[in-house]
Amino acid sequence: MIELDDEAPGADTVINIFNNHQGHAFSIFRNKYLSRGGDNITAQGFPGVLDRVRYDKIPRLKRMSDILTIARISKGRIDASDILEAMKKSDVSKLDAKDDLYDIANYAIIMIMLLEGEWR
Repeated sequence: MIELDDEAPGADTVINIFNNHQGHAFSIFRNKYLSRGGDNITAQGFPGVLDRVRYDKIPRLKRMSDILTIARISKGRIDASDILEAMKKSDVSKLDAKDDLYDIANYAIIMIMLLEGEWR
């Protein structure tokens, strides 16, 4: 475990924001699990979850990243207006990107649970 210097500027703020994101990720997981169950994960196991991340979540985020990179190269910098413009050109909205990132965080925990034999 990494010890955080209590004197680090903004440490409490960063830790609280991180905790809020973890809470949101948990809420997403809970809602999906209660509405869909976990049979698909049980059936597909670790490889199935990894494939879902590799072939669905990551490529969608990569498409958005590619558009942002093109915007940065053409302007030499990137700002909020570039991000909004890239989202208009992409099939990935900010909400979609955030949802994918929360899903990836949840899938990582699910894969740990599978490795530990804790998934039910």
